[in-house]
Amino acid sequence: MRKARTDFGAEIQVVHRVDDFRKDDPGMAFPLPTLEQIVHPELLDVIGSPGDFLPLSGKEAGEDEAAPAMSPNAKRHALLARIHYLDTDTFCWLLMVKPSLMGDESMDVIQYQRTHPLFPQEPTSDQYFDEAQWESYRKLGEHIGTELFTPPTNAAKGWSPSLFAPPGVK
Repeated sequence: MRKARTDFGAEIQVVHRVDDFRKDDPGMAFPLPTLEQIVHPELLDVIGSPGDFLPLSGKEAGEDEAAPAMSPNAKRHALLARIHYLDTDTFCWLLMVKPSLMGDESMDVIQYQRTHPLFPQEPTSDQYFDEAQWESYRKLGEHIGTELFTPPTNAAKGWSPSLFAPPGVK
């Protein structure tokens, strides 16, 4: 994001929840709405803020007391950011999707992660995927895509990526 700010003269703001401790950057001319004001309520379990990608403690992840201190699970799969190009005074939106586990994936994906603790954040230097690794990433991507792009039951309540259009706020 730093490169976009420097090279393109863009201000990038991540959309946060109402409960997140934050304040708009003082130099921003346009205050940013909250996730609850933009995103469809059914998608608030999938689209979050940067803190939702930190590893959860075993207790937060719903594991028993004997669980390890940290779990590979995250709270969300994506976050939403607004980009303001200063030279043209135009706005656009960015939906950032991070391969992450929330614990509701298929058993194959969960089992692969148990035997490969770095999954799904394995180093990019590993360019030779075996069949199990390839299939685990494919299934995880399909799961995240389904979560994000399945149209909500009442589309009038808020924005969804399934609209294939930017949110209707500036």
